[in-house]
Amino acid sequence: MNEELRRLYEADQADRTGDGLPSDLRERDRARRQRVTELLDAGAAETGEDHHHAAMVLQHGEDLADYLRAHELALRSADLGYRRGRWLAAAAYDRWLMHQGRPQKYGTQYRGTADGYELYEVDPATTDEERAEWNVPPLAEARRRAADMQARWPIRQPAVTPAASLKVGDLELGVFVFAARTQPPPKMPDPTPFEDGDPVPAWLPPGLTPVRQAQGFGAVDEAGELRVAWHRPAAPMLLGWREEDGPPPQPEAVELRGSTGIACRSALDGWEVLLVGRRDGQRWMVAGRCSREDLVRVAESLP
Repeated sequence: MNEELRRLYEADQADRTGDGLPSDLRERDRARRQRVTELLDAGAAETGEDHHHAAMVLQHGEDLADYLRAHELALRSADLGYRRGRWLAAAAYDRWLMHQGRPQKYGTQYRGTADGYELYEVDPATTDEERAEWNVPPLAEARRRAADMQARWPIRQPAVTPAASLKVGDLELGVFVFAARTQPPPKMPDPTPFEDGDPVPAWLPPGLTPVRQAQGFGAVDEAGELRVAWHRPAAPMLLGWREEDGPPPQPEAVELRGSTGIACRSALDGWEVLLVGRRDGQRWMVAGRCSREDLVRVAESLP
């Protein structure tokens, strides 16, 4: 067993135990993922346990590539005889699907809502027999766990009180202000083409092509400029605003065709964020540099 991979795994788990998460968890996770990637590239993972340790760190990543690699590493862990790799392979695959706005397959992923926790949408075609093959409990047990989580553990609120917030029904949007970065933000991966099963709106503004992004989906114009973006939001949804850009934008309730909504427009770049709760229970965040009517049409045409 590789001792450094074990230590990175144990640090990852230690940061997620106790009463609260470290304020610099994102930075810690990034540093661990970078080191795990270096070790993997150097061939450090040999045993099933090594692959499991690496997979666990990567599945706490920030983009689809992290989740997919975690899934592949966990599969290799299981192939090498490490039993815990089977559940992690299923969980990483579910997370990969969830962050594309698609139903999860096995039922391992939960999400926070304005009222507590819930089991993220599950593909009804998956059977409990399939779950058992991957050491995943039956769906009824996952639903019981969601109810228990909601009853016992309150949602952890952000350490910084939002500078502006609004709640409409079960939708909630907050804007928090942060200081200017001392370092440039990390480069985001380039958009990639859509794949089968991705949530493509039935309607997009003319001339736009749908693409995948690191944290969701969007549509670009002929010059490759992102014009519209969409994803399934967390609850409550939080928007960041740089302190040097002046007073933060104020969210407002909006009337939509058959849906509830909260809008927040930036006067700086013309982008508007629209948080939509549809009649079918789906929540979507749609944003873009276009009219509100166009954003509503995109949201309502999503699957």
